[in-house]
Amino acid sequence: MNFEKVSNGYDRLPENHDLVLKYKPVFLNRGGEHLVYTVDGHPNVVIKASTYKIKDSVFKIIEQGLSNSDLSLGTEAEREYSDEIKQKNNEAIALRSYFGNEHTLKERRYLMKVPITFELLQEIFTNDYFGRTLPESAKNIKEVWTHVVVQEYAPVFEDPNRVSFNYGSFVEDGPIDNPQRYQKVTDSTLDKSLVGFNMEEFVSLQDHSKNKSLSELIALSKKDEQLREQLTFFVIIAIQYAENTGQILALAGEDNVSFYKEKNVWNFMLVDALSNLPEPIFQKTKDLGQKFLDNVVLTQEDREYIKRGINFVRTINGVALSLGLTEKLNLPQIFSQINLLNIINNNL
Repeated sequence: MNFEKVSNGYDRLPENHDLVLKYKPVFLNRGGEHLVYTVDGHPNVVIKASTYKIKDSVFKIIEQGLSNSDLSLGTEAEREYSDEIKQKNNEAIALRSYFGNEHTLKERRYLMKVPITFELLQEIFTNDYFGRTLPESAKNIKEVWTHVVVQEYAPVFEDPNRVSFNYGSFVEDGPIDNPQRYQKVTDSTLDKSLVGFNMEEFVSLQDHSKNKSLSELIALSKKDEQLREQLTFFVIIAIQYAENTGQILALAGEDNVSFYKEKNVWNFMLVDALSNLPEPIFQKTKDLGQKFLDNVVLTQEDREYIKRGINFVRTINGVALSLGLTEKLNLPQIFSQINLLNIINNNL
C-alpha cells in the first residue's frame, strides 16, 4: 500500500453526503484491495474501504432490485458480511500475536454503508481479477455496504527508501514464455530435492512488482546483515503463521509488507497483509490437492485459490531458500507431480 495518488476517480465522492460533509475524506491510494483515505481531524489514522466488498455489494443490490431508499443487505448477506468482519478482526489479532506489536498496526473493522459514485465504481472495476464488468444500472447506486477498516497511520511511509516485500501480479496471469522454467522454479520451491534452486531464475519468474522490489530486497539482504536478520525473522514467522492458521499473507500488493529504516535501523511493518478472501487460502490450497487426487473437477474458484496459494508458497519458500534457510511451507506432494500451469489456467 503506497501513499501516492494514482487516480482522480477515487476522489469522486458525493459532496453533499452526510459522511463526506462530516469527515471530509481525502483519497490517498488504492492499497491492494482497499481504498485508503485520511479524514479531517484525525491525523493519526487512515480509513480503508474494501473494494472486494463494494463490488460484491453492487451485484447484490442489482440482483435484489433494491432502491437507495431501501438499501438493505438482507438477513443472509448481512450475517455473511458481519461474520466476515468478526473473522477478519480475529485474523488481525492472530497476525499481531505472531508478528508482534512492533510489526503490526492497531486496526478495527466495521460493516458500514458508504457513499459511492459511478465514476468511483468505474475505477474499482478496472482490471477486476474475476473479469467482471460494471453494469450500467450501477449508475443509480448512491450507497453500498462494505467493510471499513480504521487503522493507525504507518510510520513506514515516512521512509522514501523503504523496500516492499511484494511480487506484484500473479505469475500465471501474465504471459509465460518458458513453461519448462515455470515448472522448474515452482518444483524447486515446493520440493528442492526434485530440482536445484536457482535464485536468479526464481526472482525472474516471481517478481512482477512495479519496481522489482522483491529482487531488490533479496539483493540488499546479501549486503546488509541487519536487514538479513529482519528478513529472516519475517520469513520464519510467516511460515509459522501460515502453517498454524492456514491463512496466507497478501504479498501481491505494493507496500502491504514493507521494510524500512527507523533511526538508521531496519524494521518491517505489515500494513495491509490480511487476505481479503474469507477462507484460509493456504489450508484451502492443501485441501484442493486432495480434491485433485480424488479426480474431482476443479471449479474456477478452486483454481483462483490454488493460484493465490501457490504464489504465496513459491514466494515465501523462494526467499527462504535465497536466505539459506531450511524452514519452508509444505504442500501435498501432488503439487510437484502435476502441470500446475495448465491446471491453474484450465488448459487441460
